[in-house]
Amino acid sequence: MGFKDLTLFNEAMLAKLAWRLLHDDNSLFYRVFKACFFSTGTILEAKDSVSASYAWRSILKGRDVIKKGALWRVGDGQQIRIWGDNWLPLKGKAKVSSPQFLGQENSSVASLINESSRSWRTDVIEHLFDPAEAAIIKGIPLCSSSQ
Repeated sequence: MGFKDLTLFNEAMLAKLAWRLLHDDNSLFYRVFKACFFSTGTILEAKDSVSASYAWRSILKGRDVIKKGALWRVGDGQQIRIWGDNWLPLKGKAKVSSPQFLGQENSSVASLINESSRSWRTDVIEHLFDPAEAAIIKGIPLCSSSQ
């Protein structure tokens, strides 16, 4: 077949399996792995363990490939952690780099959104982030639905 880099090819195939675990929730593959490895969340939050099988660790490597390149699309912001997730539309720097305030470590993007008007809370954003990041955040379009 003439693959140039077998390592990259392997990572791509593992990422494809991880992608199926994100989106194909009707398959037997999904139901078995969810029951065994990430019963309380999604594969994105699944943890590795010392006793994990080689297959599961490999799929987690595929998941990491997805996480490295994935970017959240902001809906209601409930599942997006301000300082922990990739959600800024910047190449190579999708995580917020502004310093976080004490007690804000697990804050969600939802706290930056005015729920009734479906718009950014500019006063909060300008207070929490440096001017460059604040401008980027305020420029992110919000989905019309809250999902």
